[in-house]
Amino acid sequence: MVQKTGLTAIILTLAGLIPFLVGAWGSLAPFQLAGIIGVEGGTSIISLWQMCLVALLVYGSAILSFMAGSRWGGGLESQLEYPPALTMFLSVLPSIWAFGCGVVGMYGLIEGDPMNGGVSIYLPAALYMLAGGYFVLLAFDAYAGYPMGYMRMRIIATFVAMFSLVIPAWFAS
Repeated sequence: MVQKTGLTAIILTLAGLIPFLVGAWGSLAPFQLAGIIGVEGGTSIISLWQMCLVALLVYGSAILSFMAGSRWGGGLESQLEYPPALTMFLSVLPSIWAFGCGVVGMYGLIEGDPMNGGVSIYLPAALYMLAGGYFVLLAFDAYAGYPMGYMRMRIIATFVAMFSLVIPAWFAS
């Protein structure tokens, strides 16, 4: 896998998963993260929990847009006289989807239910939607015929990101 993908790409991909894992950990066990960073009090821990959910949403949206942008760049790099229109069109959709997820998620924070830590069902729904965007982009990339080493790395990274979004969304619902 390293020969086809490159050690730098693997290291950067793994480093890019750290915010997903920390955000998921902080949203699943905010009291542990609060103890490490020195946050005390129930209200502050609830705020930390909300912040971790929003951080997952924002970071997940940014990375989905970044991955879509790499598809855009790949379309421009093609050896054709004009970039393939379908690839260019489809590479924009994940960014629009990520933006929509961000809007839905922020609405979930604004319309928060005090009985659920100030988060309404819209924020977890946005995390589910974002995870779905990762899955669709993975399928799109699998269809594109990338090298197997790259696709192995993408599958692992995509599923780690998806589980980091879905599991906290499940517990926040």
